[in-house]
Amino acid sequence: MTSAPPETSAPATTAGSTKNPDSNSSVATSDNEPTLDFDKDYFSSSLFIGDSISTGLSLYGFLDQQNVFAQQGLAPSTALDADIDGVTLSDKIASFKPKKIFVMLGTNSVGYADNKTLAGNMKELVEKISSLTKAKIYVVSIPPVTPEAEKSDENALTLKDITDYNTKLKSAISGTSATFIDLN
Repeated sequence: MTSAPPETSAPATTAGSTKNPDSNSSVATSDNEPTLDFDKDYFSSSLFIGDSISTGLSLYGFLDQQNVFAQQGLAPSTALDADIDGVTLSDKIASFKPKKIFVMLGTNSVGYADNKTLAGNMKELVEKISSLTKAKIYVVSIPPVTPEAEKSDENALTLKDITDYNTKLKSAISGTSATFIDLN
């Protein structure tokens, strides 16, 4: 099994940023895209756990940094032991006391790791998080890739692998207190 390719910590380019005075949220926009209005206060008591996809939530101003525990390459098997800026996941949960926790992990491993094992690791993570907090836990599926990305030689992710992982993930967490959110 090959190891996953390294990720970038931030996209190479970013669009301009627009501040919505009514929603207290900053959203990246371009000339061809409408500004998205939302109230980031809606998620003020939520914690998002994830990999590089989730880092963008705070990087682009969708959420405050306090609401995000994310790092490029973070996986279900490494999330509990990860130290992000001197804070572990257990410490983050204990100090932040979130009411809702959203977990999306596995993007970096799908296509390289065994999906059943990966889903099992997520189940263990959910069970550990459940033992630390009474927060409602949501496990978010891995989003699909575009046909162009799937054909790229630089991408090991295929829609087939993502669908297989998401199916196994939904099954693995079905016996836990978590709710599955399918983005597909």
